[in-house]
Amino acid sequence: MAHARGVPILVDEAHGAHFGFGHGFPDSAVHAGADIVVQSLHKTLPSLTQTAVLHLNGDLVDERLVADALAIFETSSPSYLLMSSVSSCTELMYEKGDALLDAWQGRLNKFYEKTAQLKHLAVFRPVYVRDPSKLVVLTGRAGMTGSLLAEKLRKDYRIEIEMAASYYVVAMTGMGDTDAMMDAFADALLDIDKKAVGGSHSAFPAPVLPKRAVPLTEARRGSQKAVRLDEASGQISAETIWAYPPGIPLIVPGEVISHEMVLLLTQYGKVGIHLKNSSGLPRGSIRILNEMT
Repeated sequence: MAHARGVPILVDEAHGAHFGFGHGFPDSAVHAGADIVVQSLHKTLPSLTQTAVLHLNGDLVDERLVADALAIFETSSPSYLLMSSVSSCTELMYEKGDALLDAWQGRLNKFYEKTAQLKHLAVFRPVYVRDPSKLVVLTGRAGMTGSLLAEKLRKDYRIEIEMAASYYVVAMTGMGDTDAMMDAFADALLDIDKKAVGGSHSAFPAPVLPKRAVPLTEARRGSQKAVRLDEASGQISAETIWAYPPGIPLIVPGEVISHEMVLLLTQYGKVGIHLKNSSGLPRGSIRILNEMT
């Protein structure tokens, strides 16, 4: 639809630098026809943190304009260490990528087979997820929240996961993970599962898009005050609140704080989801406009 109107498509594929090589992993947005695709090498491939690549695809985007924009916004003092890491990573993928991806997929298959024994915790099987390298562990039937499982893994097994949500966690794997590392994660889940008492949970309601009362700029510049979250229903937010990951705002300045939003934010806090805000206020508080506009 976008291409039919001459509109280029830009895709943030930060977690998909390993896409497009086959070996059981998904195709890349480049293969899907996107015009500009950004990938973070360091998230799944052997490259230093902050390294990334920008793919240009098709003829809707003028390469010269992209180069001009990069010249304006990029630093004038690039890190040669990072650039060398990008070169080394791409060279490694060219020379040994097939063997490394096969080995990675083999470790993932072994993990999925091993965790099929879980009785309370549950791991999403590859049939349900497009990228098998992201390990999604459901916690609802184990009588614990995702945050509690993340805490147990960190404290008792020295394993740090990527994301903890209400009743699931997401663990990132990469090409550099070893057999021992994958076995350790599977064994930790099996051990925690044995000690779990079982339970159930109600699904969280999906966040409702808040209604806008005033323009964002007006809300940010207006007279403001801090109130307790349980006193904010019906007020106009003067700040942004989000959970990270994924970093998508739940509410932004100028939007009405509904009763449903207050309940949702309160629930998030109860299950250990760490909410962030732009004001720096402590948890349980929110900045609002002094007067309704």
